[in-house]
Amino acid sequence: MDGDPVGGFHRDDSEVVVIVNMPTQARACHPFEHTFLRSTGNMIGRKRANAMVLAAIGLLVTPVACREESAGNTPRPPGAAATAPTATLPADRPSIAPTASAPAGEPKTMDEVDTSGVKLTEDTLTLTGISFKLPEGWVREDPAMNPQSPGLSRKAQIRLPKTDNEPADAIVAITHFPNMKGPQMDAMNLQRWYGQFIQPDGQPTAELVGKAVFSVGDVALTIVDIPGTMKGGGRGGKPNYRMVAAIVDHAKGPHFVKVTGPNAVVLRWKASIVAFLQSAEVNQ
Repeated sequence: MDGDPVGGFHRDDSEVVVIVNMPTQARACHPFEHTFLRSTGNMIGRKRANAMVLAAIGLLVTPVACREESAGNTPRPPGAAATAPTATLPADRPSIAPTASAPAGEPKTMDEVDTSGVKLTEDTLTLTGISFKLPEGWVREDPAMNPQSPGLSRKAQIRLPKTDNEPADAIVAITHFPNMKGPQMDAMNLQRWYGQFIQPDGQPTAELVGKAVFSVGDVALTIVDIPGTMKGGGRGGKPNYRMVAAIVDHAKGPHFVKVTGPNAVVLRWKASIVAFLQSAEVNQ
């Protein structure tokens, strides 16, 4: 999320977001609405024609449309597909609970994250309109230390140390773009984050993402957990990497929190990351 917003959109450290129209062929991925209306029209036409024949010859026959319905050919109306509910959090110590599987091609609900073993310190990170408690082991850094990001775009930077047998630390980067508020901007940013990763087997990254949407007081949180090969960092990118990213929206938000690093490091700190996000409180 680092970089300056460009024309209401956002330029990342190494990429520019470009939104294009979906090709016509892609509408085949969502056929229910068009198929339902077209098929319903055909069924009505057949029923009227059959009714006229029945009136003329006085015979009781089964309409063609009814045979089609009994054969299971009637398309499901739009909106009939089940959708996965979002996770909600109790007031004392919210937890992210798994729910039903999401439709193919969409992120699944993030698995439950147990934060009971995380100890929050008295070190408070205070930003515009919001504050967080830092968990034990988190190391503050000067945002200007990152050579790939202008220091002014990052409002905070924190290092999550690796162990001796892990390749690199994980980095927490926090930015603030209050002009990028609203569902359309949220969707754009989520898609951009998914696009920063590729999968070795070619599977769409969105299908491997865990996602949770919930509120803590007056703070709305959308968290995604993205595995795979992270683009950038030379030819072939950074294999076996992971990013836990969050849109933290509030009256003076949103803030954007991105935690990136080797897969094992991010997973080891994941409960701590979630506890940090759950500690969010609105300030004046």
